[in-house]
Formats: sequence, structure tokens, C-alpha cells
Amino acid sequence: MARLLQVFGFLSVLFRGATLTFQSLAVGGIVFLIVVVRRTTEDSSELQQACLRWIRLSAIALAVMQISYVLANSLILRESAEMPLHEVFGANFVLAGIIGITKSL
Repeated sequence: MARLLQVFGFLSVLFRGATLTFQSLAVGGIVFLIVVVRRTTEDSSELQQACLRWIRLSAIALAVMQISYVLANSLILRESAEMPLHEVFGANFVLAGIIGITKSL
């Protein structure tokens, strides 16, 4: 069990870092699109399409990271506390994760 907690601690740090990275890319891309690209006077449709593509990819990657994070936390809670699965899905972090997943999609 101690080995499982060590691996989980490492994965938790990786998932959190990836979540923050993709969240920053998605939100930063939206801000860049609104502030910089839309205010250019020249034809910027190609640049807008490239920005939208990167924003979509970042949002999908964010959703995947959120799903992975919620699953990993659920599994470790289930194993460590020996809880049934339906009780784990009622935890606050699962509800917050579901909200984050739907927002990123």
C-alpha cells in the first residue's frame, strides 16, 4: 500500500502540472484571440483558424487530464478507505472534476 501511495503522489503532481499547463494554454489562447488577433487590421482569418485549432486541442487535452486526475484520485480513495464505488462518486473532488471536464469541453 505504501508503494501505491508513492506512485499516486508522483502521478498527482504530474496530472496537476499538466492540468495547469493545458488550462493556461486554453485560456491564454482565448485571450490572445480576443485581444490581439481580432484587433489586427489585415486579413487574419488564417491566424484565427490556427489559434482556434490550438485552443480546441488544449481544451481536449485539459479534459483528458481532468478525467485521468479524477480517476486516479477515485481509485486511490477506493483502495485506501475500502469504500464502494458509489460512495466515491459522491466525493467533492469528483463533483468538481466533473464540472471541470464539462467546462473544458
